[in-house]
Amino acid sequence: NNISSLRLTFTQPLWTGGRTAAAVSAAQGDVLQGRENLRRLEGQVMQAVIQAYEDVRRDQEAHFVHDSPNADRERGQDDGQEHGTKRRQGESDLDHERPSEIS
Repeated sequence: NNISSLRLTFTQPLWTGGRTAAAVSAAQGDVLQGRENLRRLEGQVMQAVIQAYEDVRRDQEAHFVHDSPNADRERGQDDGQEHGTKRRQGESDLDHERPSEIS
């Protein structure tokens, strides 16, 4: 005798007093709130990325200006006097090497 039995019970309330509809509405509200939080966070991240990009561009420009050959003039500094002195001395040396043009 191979007798098996299976008993299955299923219960579904006919009326829940609106609890199911309220729970669904609450879940939908949570989803909408989560989406709004995500949009806000995306905006914050975008602002941070734009600010970081602007900072990098500013720093690159400052580095370029600092390292450019005309940086002293562009910054209004007079660090180039030493170069000018060497140039004048070099020109003076060349003047002494040139034969005089007196006839």
